[in-house]
Amino acid sequence: MESRMMNWLLRVVAALLIGIGIAGYVSVLWQRVPPFRTEFAIAFESNRSSFTNDIFLYENGRIRQLIETDEHEGHLSWSPDGSQLLYEGYRDPADLSASSFDARSNLDIWLYDIQLQAALALTNHPANDFQPAWSPDGTYIAFISVRDAPATGGADLYVLHVNTGTITRITPKSSIIAQFAWSPDSHSLAFAGRPTPVRTNPPFNIYLADVTTPGNPQVRVLLQHPDSSDLLPRFSPDGQYLTFLSDINSNQNITLVNIETSQQFNLLPAGYRMQENAAWSPAGKLVAVSAYGGSSSTSSDIHIIDVTTLSGGSGTITDTITNPRNDRSPAWSPDGKHIAFVHDQRQTGRFAYAGNCEIMVYDIATRVQHRLAKAAEGTCDNNPVWRPISG
Repeated sequence: MESRMMNWLLRVVAALLIGIGIAGYVSVLWQRVPPFRTEFAIAFESNRSSFTNDIFLYENGRIRQLIETDEHEGHLSWSPDGSQLLYEGYRDPADLSASSFDARSNLDIWLYDIQLQAALALTNHPANDFQPAWSPDGTYIAFISVRDAPATGGADLYVLHVNTGTITRITPKSSIIAQFAWSPDSHSLAFAGRPTPVRTNPPFNIYLADVTTPGNPQVRVLLQHPDSSDLLPRFSPDGQYLTFLSDINSNQNITLVNIETSQQFNLLPAGYRMQENAAWSPAGKLVAVSAYGGSSSTSSDIHIIDVTTLSGGSGTITDTITNPRNDRSPAWSPDGKHIAFVHDQRQTGRFAYAGNCEIMVYDIATRVQHRLAKAAEGTCDNNPVWRPISG
């Protein structure tokens, strides 16, 4: 690991010294923003400087652009110490017209070093590698790839061992993997998957994969419903529970399952409809989720649910963050005092490109919302990810 990392650092430093433009390297660009202050930093994706997504960092009241290319960059994941950022990115602008599941395009996994302000491709494959996620202990990087996809289509889950660079396929061929999540101890991956071919349109199930046995990962079914899909798995901070999106009876509720006992609870009351990923608070007592329902059925709000007192078949909504149009993509700060989220003001129909998306930060104690930076018309700031506490 040390020699591998040292070689990489030498390559980066040498390139910087002789002025070679490493992919994704930009000079420091700062933009003044309103006076919201926090000791943490937030990385996010945005098209505020080009027609495709670039990567930005909010820190100390200012926004710095980290990556600026003509291609798409996204799906951010911090290293556990907060010094490096994983992302998916294209090598060729022509690849933008291809889907992530199209084996003809060239989407790879990249690593950006915050201090060196330089990026390095960790994968280089003719097929797409995407959705990277660092394990909590920093040992592995998981990602989805179509590199071994059969002719019928598919996308498998892989793990890159950081020390050796070895890449291992976790799922059997002829699978379609939609999303995955690391367990807090870095021993397991939960993922939503289904077999291929998909002519019969089978539902997605939730699986658990043990990655502690290199070359022979053990995979088992955790959740399986014959007539509905289970998606978007997320571990609780203690690893005992898993939240997921269940579309039983087309309700799209967020469900909590005890991994050991398989006991399940719906967290949203009847009449609510979950929109996307749930986010656990660092202490594991609260879950934030974007959902339709309650006082607003035409726009999504961020609902904060107490999961310590499950009663009446659902959790207790203790707070709701609401604005005109849609609020989504909640993310807790490392200290659990704030929630960053996307306030999506874009309109639909004939005004599909009117409006913008802005990242807001909600103070749990004061219930005050702060806007990181005003986004211009047609601009979308997306997918905020808090920088971990280093040390």
